[in-house]
Amino acid sequence: TSWRTSTRWCPGSAARSLQDELTCPVCLEYFNDPVLVAECGHNFCRACEK
Repeated sequence: TSWRTSTRWCPGSAARSLQDELTCPVCLEYFNDPVLVAECGHNFCRACEK
């Protein structure tokens, strides 16, 4: 089953999903100088990761 048939596509939800992917979970702002933590696979702003 493709995503088009399994869920309803809505431009607003796609935008929200993209915003969530680009937001640091620590400061809740868009990533600023993002880094990937290899051990867990999470992304953070460089300043928030320290």
